[in-house]
Amino acid sequence: MSGTILIKFSAGPGEKAGSLVHRLRNFGEEVFHQLRDTNWGEIGLDEVDLATSEFAVRGIKQAERRRLARWLQDEAARQQLIVSLQDR
Repeated sequence: MSGTILIKFSAGPGEKAGSLVHRLRNFGEEVFHQLRDTNWGEIGLDEVDLATSEFAVRGIKQAERRRLARWLQDEAARQQLIVSLQDR
């Protein structure tokens, strides 16, 4: 069974929306590369390029859900992004 994680981004104090969008897209590219290398799930670069506040990782195998969620949180922290993850 596969699932989806929706990643929602929030601007930090004093951060402008344009800056957040740029950082969100950079994060999305890192997620794309990680998923390609690990086969933990799928994300389309088209969705990332159009994203302004959120995007989804789809096709996540149940066995990889926790590992992926932990990696997403760690990578967001490394990039100093404020994110919330929602299982779907």
